[in-house]
Amino acid sequence: MDIVVIRAREALTLKCVESPNADMLHGDSATFDFSTLSFQACLIDGAHSDFYVRSDTEKMLQHIDRSAPPGALIVWHDYGTVPADVRYLNELASTYPIRRIRG
Repeated sequence: MDIVVIRAREALTLKCVESPNADMLHGDSATFDFSTLSFQACLIDGAHSDFYVRSDTEKMLQHIDRSAPPGALIVWHDYGTVPADVRYLNELASTYPIRRIRG
């Protein structure tokens, strides 16, 4: 698996383009078992919740496939919506190369 898309809390019905390199995981990311997964890219939609952004980020950092060039990518949706998330991600930026894409 190359891409994991995580939606916190609610199971969603979304129209997605089928791809052999992408899987969408539905359900509560706080209780989802990620132990068998490895990925190169991930979108974290933290449900506008400090708890979910922190929890999902920490879990994804454990399951990143760092062996694949050029490395792994984590994208956070709605950066700036929850002030605590901004502080947390800004703290992570001292350890990881985090960049904001405005738009």
